Amino acid sequence: MDTDDARAGMAGIEAAQGQAVREAASWRWPRWYLAATAALMLGTAIAMDVGQDPALLILAYCCSVSLLQIPLTARMRVRLHRSRVTFGVNWPLAALLVAVAGVYVLARVALDAAGAPAPSTLAGLLMAGAYAAGLPLAQRMTARRLVAAS
Repeated sequence: MDTDDARAGMAGIEAAQGQAVREAASWRWPRWYLAATAALMLGTAIAMDVGQDPALLILAYCCSVSLLQIPLTARMRVRLHRSRVTFGVNWPLAALLVAVAGVYVLARVALDAAGAPAPSTLAGLLMAGAYAAGLPLAQRMTARRLVAAS
């Protein structure tokens, strides 16, 4: 193999890697996943108002969201290798989850203090709304970071 063949081979590899990164960056969350996650958030909040055990509800929510990852992963077109910069690329999604939890807690406390009926359910509606509104922004930020990291 001479130098020109090696350069051509490396150019082909870099082109394939660039295509994989572009496909991964263009990936969007499926609507069924968004709807199921929002329904789980709201369902858990409603169950809290009904008087169910909060620890059991949190466990059921976490298990259900984890089970949603199985069809979601099977649907992904591109799988990138694990990288050392994973958190640097994915932090917007992590920040969204923390923000959504904060919305729920703050709304729940405020609604409870105001004496609102079904404060957990109303806070759950706000939480699901914040999740649905914030996910496109978090996805765009993640895509930009993914392309920049490649």
